[in-house]
Amino acid sequence: SAQEATRLADAALREDHLLIAEEVDAALLATSVLMSTDQLHAAWRTWNAGVERTRRGGSITGFAAAATVRACLAYRCGQLMEAEADARLADDVHREYRLDLLRRYSLAFLVGALVERGEVQAAADMLDQSTAPVNLSLLLDSRGRLRCAQGRFAEAAEDFLACGRWLTDRGTRHPGMVPWQSNAALALQRLDQPLEAQRLVDEELEQARRLGVARAL
Repeated sequence: SAQEATRLADAALREDHLLIAEEVDAALLATSVLMSTDQLHAAWRTWNAGVERTRRGGSITGFAAAATVRACLAYRCGQLMEAEADARLADDVHREYRLDLLRRYSLAFLVGALVERGEVQAAADMLDQSTAPVNLSLLLDSRGRLRCAQGRFAEAAEDFLACGRWLTDRGTRHPGMVPWQSNAALALQRLDQPLEAQRLVDEELEQARRLGVARAL
């Protein structure tokens, strides 16, 4: 259940043992649970501390990783200026050190924040100038949002559906993380495909009801 998953994820992040021990992957898993259940208090505390710890310790790539996660948290909470600032800091590091696979994450939140702020051309330029592969569900979702903002609805629908295939193949079948079905439905509606749009959004609503999280509903 969402309640039990939240309890376990909170316990996993308690006292920052995971990040102190550099068990970043485990901390990210717990954070992902809290994102999907929309209970972000422990995640905020953990990654704020992570940003400060890596800054004090002088770990450039560690700072970029922590700033990327904090950008994601800010983006989900609608704190777009903060999301853009953290994502840009992380993206600068990833670009300078040519860490293209990691850059997919910072780009996802930077492009997403720019689009939400109405900076559509800046988001497009950022993505066009990048050499990072667009083969990450989060980045596909952000590019889909960019394509919608540009009026390129067929390409947007392709991105959202590709995002859904990536998530489904990994076993993620609820909309608490990325609502790709309703995003795709909005694009398909603009392409005069109302039946397919309705099918997708009905599926997502049923999944959201099973999850029982207000944000997803």
